[in-house]
Amino acid sequence: RIDSHASQDRLERLIEERLVPGADKQAIDQIIWKLFGERWAVMFTDLIGFSRNVAEFGIVQFLETIHISHRLLVPCLERGAGILVTPQSGGSRRGDGDAGLVSALVELARQSWRNGQCAADDPVIRDRLAQLLVREEGFRLNLKRARVAGLTDHPMRLALQYKLLMSEIAQEAGRLGMDIAGNAGSLYVSDPAAPHAGRWPLAYMNSFGFTIAAGTSEVQRNILGERVLGLAKTK
Repeated sequence: RIDSHASQDRLERLIEERLVPGADKQAIDQIIWKLFGERWAVMFTDLIGFSRNVAEFGIVQFLETIHISHRLLVPCLERGAGILVTPQSGGSRRGDGDAGLVSALVELARQSWRNGQCAADDPVIRDRLAQLLVREEGFRLNLKRARVAGLTDHPMRLALQYKLLMSEIAQEAGRLGMDIAGNAGSLYVSDPAAPHAGRWPLAYMNSFGFTIAAGTSEVQRNILGERVLGLAKTK
């Protein structure tokens, strides 16, 4: 299967058209279905109680539960030629995380103007984009590193830091998107004038749920420090 960036752009434009007041949503839906529609059965699984169970039984038992779930479900997907979208704590068998955050933000910066200046020419914005790109690239390379035993001095750290890093990168991307858009960053998804169909304010607000769910960032850091790296407990 070929993933086409142009096709994704076309889908996003159709979604934006659908948000315009008075749009013929039924006709647009038919176009979207004709171009992109496929029939799949979706099976959703979740392992709740991460923080509580780790505190009570330890991290090894929870990792064993993840392994058992993986061993049971993956053969079912393979027999049905299915796709495992988010194994364990949010990765993807078809890629290495959301590699398009910075690209989308650069596009937003080129389209955003404040006080007669393009946001892409603002040195502060450019610096923040560069910092986010470094974090995003480091995150992607760590996913690859985790697959090579000789490169993992603390194997559990790479797996367990996934949710912590991904949630905070996503939060920073949402915050930066709103800052780049300026006043237009206050426009929500239902507003036809919202840049990128209101993607960034929605992403920023949703990101707080991600940093809380399945163990807050603070809990995740404690687990990594105390259980994985063997650091002394905080007092």
